[in-house]
Amino acid sequence: MELIFRIDYQTVWGQKIFISGDIKELGNHEEDKALEMSYFNGKQWELKLSLKTTKKFSLNYSYFVKDDSGKIIKEWGGNRVVSISPLWGKSIVIQDQWKSNNNSQNIFSTSPFKEVFFAKNKVAIKNTAFVKKNSHQFNININLDVKDYNVCILGSSRKLGNWDWSKSLKLQQVADNDYNISLDLKTEIFPIEYKYGLCDKKTGDIIELEDGDNRIIINAPKNKEEKKIINDNNFIREFEKWKGAGVAVPVFSIRSNSSFGVGEFNDIKQLVDWSVKTNMKLIQILPINDTIATHTWVDSYPYAAISVFSLHPLYLNLEKAGELASDVTKGVISDLQKRYNSKKEVDYEKVMNIKLRYIKQIYTETRDHLKKDKDYISFVKENEDWLKPYAAFSFLRDLYETADFNNWGKYSKFSEELLNNLCDDSSTHFADIELHYFTQYHLHIQLLEASDYANKKGVILKGDIPIGIFRNSVDAWT
Repeated sequence: MELIFRIDYQTVWGQKIFISGDIKELGNHEEDKALEMSYFNGKQWELKLSLKTTKKFSLNYSYFVKDDSGKIIKEWGGNRVVSISPLWGKSIVIQDQWKSNNNSQNIFSTSPFKEVFFAKNKVAIKNTAFVKKNSHQFNININLDVKDYNVCILGSSRKLGNWDWSKSLKLQQVADNDYNISLDLKTEIFPIEYKYGLCDKKTGDIIELEDGDNRIIINAPKNKEEKKIINDNNFIREFEKWKGAGVAVPVFSIRSNSSFGVGEFNDIKQLVDWSVKTNMKLIQILPINDTIATHTWVDSYPYAAISVFSLHPLYLNLEKAGELASDVTKGVISDLQKRYNSKKEVDYEKVMNIKLRYIKQIYTETRDHLKKDKDYISFVKENEDWLKPYAAFSFLRDLYETADFNNWGKYSKFSEELLNNLCDDSSTHFADIELHYFTQYHLHIQLLEASDYANKKGVILKGDIPIGIFRNSVDAWT
């Protein structure tokens, strides 16, 4: 069978288009083995590929641009996937559009939209048959809130309804965001213009057609054996048609009755509930990185993070981190919680010192169980690139009573050997290192729980980060 790849891309002098895929004929995704395409029909590029196969298969592929200097420009998003069967015909044309990095429609493919605002029920991938008598298959990816609509297609030919809105054709959903339809257009008059639309599920009426110019198919199939797969990237909609309001707030300001004198990650859930009631879609929080450098109120400034990865122990809920054995200790913590929760302002130093003292006690009482905790072990392993340097930095900061690593003697200059020695789990000081693993693990769990809660309610958390790193930080040290 012959595969013919075509893509629209307006190159400049010195640029060429290449195609790479997961079959040996396309280089098995190795860029230096990708195939160069030929300039074709104005601004299109084309590659003809002969394959010896009798079985249906799924092809994973991508395009990229390379200039004379070797500089490569890749498409936005992931690879393309298309199902192909030799039974469809001897010649299959795959018509693609370049996925530009600066296309405003890309915003709808980002995780806040795909996973929260426009979240759909997961759909099992369906094997759609390209009916042999049909000449064209239309594929489109839609990352919009379409649960109340059917995706349809309408166009200038008889088969596509001659722009009669009542004759639009419904597409089949084949994956979470993918829809397609197979049609026989061999006897139609070309060129054919068309658009996708959203139709009311009950009435079939078109609620919305795409914005912008009509899409167009210029040429008819050369013969009965030629089939065309038309991959249209996204439903075209003006960005302004989606709007969402939000609230910006520092976590330390959202104190609740279950807090300990300061707002905590656990309190974000109540702010989410309020956001839902007020139709807010986004919550932006101030930086939540660890800023402990002096163990004084100066550390309350959220833009002087000692690590670009670590979370601040201030936002830890002690009760959710673990239960202490002593009833006396639990009673004292309860009394202190009520005392500092009753204050109008956050007593940063006192609250911070209490939390650090008791999280150490919780760790001491539960550390023997950590070796059996698969989630904890996985967290440490997956995050060791930043977690170990952070723990070592925090350990040395407290020993030397300064975050200025220039005053740490032989530890002033960072090295991997030094880090491995400090974080050796057989060392006598390892408990002081692992305490920071333990604290970050529970902060991670509590923030993730709040974020997941928000997402399930249709709300996203938007972060904030310092522009630069703090001079006395683990990042500067390493």
